[in-house]
Amino acid sequence: TDAIKTLQTALNLVNRKKQGSAGKSKTEFSMTDKVSVYLELAEAYRQTGQNQEASRIMNDAMSEYLGTVEEIRITVANADLALAKGEVDSALHILRAITSNQPYYLQAREKM
Repeated sequence: TDAIKTLQTALNLVNRKKQGSAGKSKTEFSMTDKVSVYLELAEAYRQTGQNQEASRIMNDAMSEYLGTVEEIRITVANADLALAKGEVDSALHILRAITSNQPYYLQAREKM
């Protein structure tokens, strides 16, 4: 779909390494913005029934942002994807791993 193509282009753009070109301004994207593109792309794949691609994008995001402040946000989104695929036990397992001292804890508990 057009949404998926646009989000794939956006993902390529936010992941592009800065190149020093004289006279051209480079846009810096925050980690939050980059993760948002991954999550939106995964959701677009899910909504079009392409669950395997959605899972691949989520795995890419998790690998890229493991150990960062965005990791838990990706984890919660991963649980949402598992729920959408009907994998309730898997979603619960993912959500239970989020502890009370982590961001998104309340959101994880609400989803449970």
